[in-house]
Amino acid sequence: MKYVGAGVVVVAAAGAGGYYATKPKPTPTPITPAPTTPAPTITEIITQTITPTITPGKPYAGEKITVGLVSGLVTDPLTKSLVPLFEELTGIKVEVETLPYPALHEKQVLSLSAPKGQGLYDIFEIYNEAIAEYTVNNWVLDLKSFPTFEEDFAGIHPKARYICEWEGKIVGMPFDGGGRVFCYNKKLLEDAGLEIPPVDGWTWEYVREAAIEVKRYYKGEVWGWVHQGLMGGYSCMDFNPWLWGFGGEIFDNYTIPTKCLINSPQAVEALEEYAAFRNEYKVSPPGDTTYSETEAVRLICEGKVAMSINDPLMHGQKFWNPSVSRVVGQIFFADNPLKKGITPMHEGKPFLVDGKPAAKHRIGIWELNIAANSVHQGAAYEFLKWITGESIAKTWFLGGAGTFRMSVFEDPTFKGQYGYFDYIPRWFATGIRWVHNPEATATMIAIGEAVTSVLSGEKKAQEALDIAKDKIDKLYYGKPLYPDYKP
Repeated sequence: MKYVGAGVVVVAAAGAGGYYATKPKPTPTPITPAPTTPAPTITEIITQTITPTITPGKPYAGEKITVGLVSGLVTDPLTKSLVPLFEELTGIKVEVETLPYPALHEKQVLSLSAPKGQGLYDIFEIYNEAIAEYTVNNWVLDLKSFPTFEEDFAGIHPKARYICEWEGKIVGMPFDGGGRVFCYNKKLLEDAGLEIPPVDGWTWEYVREAAIEVKRYYKGEVWGWVHQGLMGGYSCMDFNPWLWGFGGEIFDNYTIPTKCLINSPQAVEALEEYAAFRNEYKVSPPGDTTYSETEAVRLICEGKVAMSINDPLMHGQKFWNPSVSRVVGQIFFADNPLKKGITPMHEGKPFLVDGKPAAKHRIGIWELNIAANSVHQGAAYEFLKWITGESIAKTWFLGGAGTFRMSVFEDPTFKGQYGYFDYIPRWFATGIRWVHNPEATATMIAIGEAVTSVLSGEKKAQEALDIAKDKIDKLYYGKPLYPDYKP
């Protein structure tokens, strides 16, 4: 896209054939008023979507289990609203405790290290990158030890099973989650005279110029982009599509790495461009160095952001929900952009889907696990299989949580109502399992610290990624096949 004086001549090319935004541009669309459709309460959703059935015999009636969940996610109030129904069906008493994840993780470690029967939790929530740490410490049960596991897991997408597995053990059931893929407001872009590339045709060059044009066309009322720049997991995962799209990698192998690649020239270029969207092109909100998905999703729902990296499983339903969104029918998803000329790779090999190169993305899962030191494992499994089960999958989705139950995405009523569902099969196909070893959490934090420090202008990309690599090398020094670091 080239700019001449006060006017604009658009010659932004993407992909082999190019996409040309040369059509006349209408007057900017006014910001739509706030939604007036009242949001259904969780109780109303439960009443409308669940037909209660009494568990025969109630074998665990009278037992009490304690569940530790992450606060601040939609799964917190949704689970608490469903607990009374579960208690009525089974006779099992359920106490739910919620904490921010760092505090919950700290409390989990203390609880799971306690002797049998002296832990604080029977069931607890972790994200999938942590399962290796919990499994090698023997803190969690292998769910395959329960006789109905295969039946209970049926209907969940096979890739979710792969992600929940560590060394042959399935230690968690998908509770919530999704992944980071390219998200765009079709109407905002088209009204600005910008064409929509094919699902696998977006480039970072086109995204940059489109974001600049969006800000110009809407006179600053609409941001071209929004980052999730909050330091830690948010900024790390927000940056991953840029890293991979510029040809960078974190490791040569995501399970048993032999070399950290986070400070490669490709990674440095990716981080420089990532930060330039805020600091040089000024197409993203200046406050997005502290944004989690909560702030980003709110701006998208208000029609104030044209493009982002976002999550179709966790947030797609919100974007298409008239009770919370002003942009119903406008938000769609596509493969993560690639820099022109980049061949997408994964662990040293071309990343292919159906035999064709494709941009990859991380699939992340918040999963529920059963404590190995619990003395109520049978009752805990009854709750785990019910809260993640087929009978309430639609309730879970309508309540705003991410589900991996394919019956939801194959439901003809939902498919007709949520236009982005067409992308879900492609989303599963292009998803990968992120760093999958006991040091994954610390790896994520090291990268996230580097990303936010550059986004905020505190450090240059090369310096920040050199520091991240040094931290990561120290984490993995002495591990099998990791000879690259010398203390």
